[in-house]
Amino acid sequence: MGKTRRRTWLVAGSFVLVGAGAAGLIALDRAAEGILSRARPSLERTLSGPLGHDVDLGPYEGLRPLGLGIAIGPSRILPSAADRSELSLAGLEVGLATLASLRRLQPVLQITLREVRGHLQANEEGRYWTFGASNSKAKLPRLGIKYRLADPARLRF
Repeated sequence: MGKTRRRTWLVAGSFVLVGAGAAGLIALDRAAEGILSRARPSLERTLSGPLGHDVDLGPYEGLRPLGLGIAIGPSRILPSAADRSELSLAGLEVGLATLASLRRLQPVLQITLREVRGHLQANEEGRYWTFGASNSKAKLPRLGIKYRLADPARLRF
């Protein structure tokens, strides 16, 4: 009789833990979506400046395993007045590279780009891409970045 009661408590406790974990992940996903939607305009401006092209980030597509990253849908880097080059991608994932962060003793972001497509046109000066002005007075964050292409990039010149 004691074993049956213990098993019942174990099963009930397991269901409660799984339910609480699932509810926590859903709440974390909703919070990440809200933060990204509020930060999207300033993030696009921040990325557009050094690139010299306007950036159009795609929709939020959810958290990645263990909540260590987020996925963003189809995004574009638009042509500028200085050159008509443009890039598009099917999506990107931004996450924390835990082993690299431990090895470097600083946070390292892993950025994975999916299905990168580009059309690069030379301007009158022969440049395919004209970067924007950098704000050299701004202090850069102590942060490492790793880029990875999930698929081969297709660039047209």
